[in-house]
Amino acid sequence: MSTGFPSLEPLRRRIPGCPVTARRRAVVVAVVGTMYAVSLRADDDFSLQSLAAASKFGALATFTTNYFYRGYSKSDNRPTLRGNLDYEHDSGFFGGAWLSWVDFGDGDFPGHSDLEFYPYLGYSHEIDESFRAELMVSRYIFNDRIFGRYSDYNDYSLALHYRDVASARVYYADNAYHRGAPFTTVEVSGRYPVMESLEFSAGAGYNAARQVLEYDSAYWHAGLTWYWSHLAFDFRYIDGKWTSDLPSPASIVEHHEFELPLPDPKFMFSLTAGY
Repeated sequence: MSTGFPSLEPLRRRIPGCPVTARRRAVVVAVVGTMYAVSLRADDDFSLQSLAAASKFGALATFTTNYFYRGYSKSDNRPTLRGNLDYEHDSGFFGGAWLSWVDFGDGDFPGHSDLEFYPYLGYSHEIDESFRAELMVSRYIFNDRIFGRYSDYNDYSLALHYRDVASARVYYADNAYHRGAPFTTVEVSGRYPVMESLEFSAGAGYNAARQVLEYDSAYWHAGLTWYWSHLAFDFRYIDGKWTSDLPSPASIVEHHEFELPLPDPKFMFSLTAGY
């Protein structure tokens, strides 16, 4: 959702079960608006599952007009770039990392971070022909401080996927942004192939972050992704709102130094190259 970036599901788990087929070697990966990896193409004489099993390594490079992540912007509502590497083992274990430019709008503070490094490890287990469970452990590492403070932290997630149609995931960070309090995020998403090279997807989430940000937030997105050769083009509507008891967004800014802005503008575009 993150998407995506954000609620990014590692590349290798979006590949199996994709209902779309096309030319061999046309490996297409997208990060649905917020940089979600989504799809792979193959000749009709190859099964998608066998191709996915043979593709141990994956790589993504993405440009997006907004780093929309779990309901807020990590790029101060401005364009950003990101690269991702991913590896999967036949046993179900996987790992990888991404590197992204970030901007938390804290330029007035000395030594503010502009890079985010995100390594992750996980395990995926096929429950039956329809359901798959996934556990992932990751860490956010920044090249400097955020609002004047050290902000690296660990993140944990548990997901349940229904074929390649629907997903639900819970994230938990016990010390979010190293502020001494947790984030808990719940997300659901769905995908539907409109035609061979076009996919519709949508999702929604709730970020319980009151102890860190003094507010919780709800968010959602919907859009279309078009695949061509090694490229994916995504156009998406995103939105979110605070759900706290504070009287106004201005009050949040006035009483708390650490603010993660909600998405603006409401439409965003992403271009992803996958290999």
